[in-house]
Amino acid sequence: MREAEFKAWLQTKNYSAGTISTQMSKVRKLDRVFGDLDLLHERGEFDALEVRLQTGEDLPSSLGNDGERDHLPTSLRYYRKFLEAGGRMHEGHRDTRIDEAGFRDWLEANYSSNTVRTKLSGARKLAKAYGDLSALYEEDKLESVMQSLRYTAADRAQNSPNPSKVNLTSDLYRDLGNLRTTVNYYKRYHGEQQSKPDRDAVNKAIDECALLGTSAFLDIYGFGASIDYWVVRDGARYPSKAVFGVAHQFMPGGTPLDGKACDGTAARRHLEKLGFEIVEGEMPGKHGTLADQASADRQSPMPYPINLILYGPPGTGKTWRTAEEAVKLCDGSTPADRHALMDRYSELIKARRIDFVTFHQSYSYEEFVEGLRPQQGGSEFGSISTESAGFSLVPEEGVFRRIAHRATASRGGGGQFAIGARQVFKLSIGEAARSEDDYLFEEALAQGYVLLGYDDIDWSNPRFGDRDAFIAACREYDREHPENGAPEPTAHTGRVQCPLIFRNWIKRGDLVIVSKGNSKFRAVGEVTGDYEYAARESGVYPHRRKVNWLWIDKAGAPVDDIYAKGFSMRAVYLLARSDLIIPALEGYINGQLSGVGPAEPEPYVLIIDEINRGNISKIFGELITLIEPDKRSGMPNAIEVRLPYSKEAFSVPGNLHIVGTMNTADRSIALLDTALRRRFLFREIAPDPLLLPQAVEGVPLRRVLETINDRIEYLIDREHRIGHAFFLGESGKDRAAIDATMRDKVIPLLQEYFFEDWSRIAAVLGEPQGKGGGFLDCRKLRDPTGQGGEERESWSVRYEFASDAYDRLVGNSTRAVLVEDSMDEAAE
Repeated sequence: MREAEFKAWLQTKNYSAGTISTQMSKVRKLDRVFGDLDLLHERGEFDALEVRLQTGEDLPSSLGNDGERDHLPTSLRYYRKFLEAGGRMHEGHRDTRIDEAGFRDWLEANYSSNTVRTKLSGARKLAKAYGDLSALYEEDKLESVMQSLRYTAADRAQNSPNPSKVNLTSDLYRDLGNLRTTVNYYKRYHGEQQSKPDRDAVNKAIDECALLGTSAFLDIYGFGASIDYWVVRDGARYPSKAVFGVAHQFMPGGTPLDGKACDGTAARRHLEKLGFEIVEGEMPGKHGTLADQASADRQSPMPYPINLILYGPPGTGKTWRTAEEAVKLCDGSTPADRHALMDRYSELIKARRIDFVTFHQSYSYEEFVEGLRPQQGGSEFGSISTESAGFSLVPEEGVFRRIAHRATASRGGGGQFAIGARQVFKLSIGEAARSEDDYLFEEALAQGYVLLGYDDIDWSNPRFGDRDAFIAACREYDREHPENGAPEPTAHTGRVQCPLIFRNWIKRGDLVIVSKGNSKFRAVGEVTGDYEYAARESGVYPHRRKVNWLWIDKAGAPVDDIYAKGFSMRAVYLLARSDLIIPALEGYINGQLSGVGPAEPEPYVLIIDEINRGNISKIFGELITLIEPDKRSGMPNAIEVRLPYSKEAFSVPGNLHIVGTMNTADRSIALLDTALRRRFLFREIAPDPLLLPQAVEGVPLRRVLETINDRIEYLIDREHRIGHAFFLGESGKDRAAIDATMRDKVIPLLQEYFFEDWSRIAAVLGEPQGKGGGFLDCRKLRDPTGQGGEERESWSVRYEFASDAYDRLVGNSTRAVLVEDSMDEAAE
């Protein structure tokens, strides 16, 4: 039926609101029970139907009792008058067509009678608004129709107007969703589930394969390694099926297809139709692709950076999968056992090669890249001068810049250095904020020493093994140099304590971490020699120890990567072992040890959970350009920018990978920022009922999930389905746990999805409309004003579900028809 037009016609006849509401309800029921009323009228079957309604002969029980049926003949006559008064002659109604006979035959061969009715009705509405659907299909214009029907939950919350050409007067979110489904049905009827990629999209997919290399390309996009057919371009071969699948993401609004969604034969035929050569053969050797050839020719190999987003409905294991993806990117492979995988993941987290961050609405550039933070002024040598007292705002690295810094500093040493029982000391060489002290650090690096300042006294004599000897020597020095203005030497002053530690506490084999201010460190050395005195003409920094430099980064790395506390201003002191993050410190050291391991820098991975919940443009800033694979440092089109707060030059290293997760129930991929979409690979993580047991204590758990998701996809879309993880582990171990999951997690999620539209929630759960009984209860509320208003339904979740609730949800064939009736009623 043409609901909106019929209602408008009734209104033009000045019928009361009550009459209009009653007639609309009755005609809907007739349309639902007997099929498309427009089609019945065209066939001349209205007279026979009216006789049946008047006599009451052979009428289905779904029409209600005798009293409820009395007005149905009148309602049918109302609709006949509407059609005969011009309902079929509205502008464009006969000028627009669908291939109704063929579409109906296809629907009847594949779907239930209810689906046939609703999809035919939807197709008529679309044809009336947009024109001949078959012609639009042939002209590749159905996608533009689909785009005009887009209406999100956010649009509904904001009460946005109808974006389409279809005249709709009820729930836009529901009705436009149903029309989008109709478009997809009509496209499938014409033999196309998704617009096939054009030549330009295929070339972009081949470019992607050339950059990634065949093995990585197949793995990232979910294709098997056994390849029999190849597409040829410029003499190089690329896997035809995978190229075809990946090319879909380069079409407007497209997403890549994985190996399960692609048909290899159809892929080859389409590529040949576009003019590409297809050859048969085995996987080529390591020089089989342009990327492999380039890698072989490159003197300093650089891993190709991966930007990957795992997307899907809630509860599909996206965050769970990030550990596997991160370990695989770092190590090249993953343990088969989950416990072993998580052990390795924890090791890499502690070594600071993997970082994890969650985006949210208030997350900012200052937290992600860099921002200004207050820092107390002061000297590193124990005294605070009047010039440096108070606080100042200094640039501080955010999560992304920190891991980028670590990745940049990695030299791919692959060493096995272990700290073991060594002591670890913090040491300052000059004041980092004073450029005139820079030469001291440069000299220390060049000559392989660590240096200490304080008094120009030679502490080599064995008597300086005792603290009192230091105090006595300092007092003697003060008498000889009264102008030095140094504080009175005691056991606690820096001029006594620091030389004592430097000479006596530090042993061969211990580690010295050279600070850069109180928040960074810039070198790590292993002490290899005893105390030495080397007099200088200036009298400064005469004390030194021979070291072997294990790690150097003149720009400095954040102290809290390796130490739970910030450095203090003392020149040298022993770091508390309980506050040292030893795996991270070993990771820094092993990343630069020379002469062993691979030549490539070690891979680093940043995991961004819920990436679509943040303001991407605000958080990433200039990084949206820098993270692009070919813009990374060391790549052909590398870009370097100057950051706004630190004013330092910055580029993103090629050995830093980004793995994000995205909940499509919050935001569709189609709504993502175009710049972000272009720079990331997208891999769908869909609900997988096969991961659930067939049944648990009589609950057909696998079928429950399949049925719920089919109904959600019908009423909303596939992006709002329920993930299998809701029922894994403790949440699905027995009937009581499954009940709790349904009551506390699944049903509340459905309430959110359907904006408290309980008729649709009931349809998903297989509850009879207006009754409940399995998972829900429903009671009728009467008009408390006594003015004869319509009854309203009050729904609630049952504290104890019915014993057959799950069987009723999945249903048998009879039950399935009743549920489908409920779903169609909810969708109208």
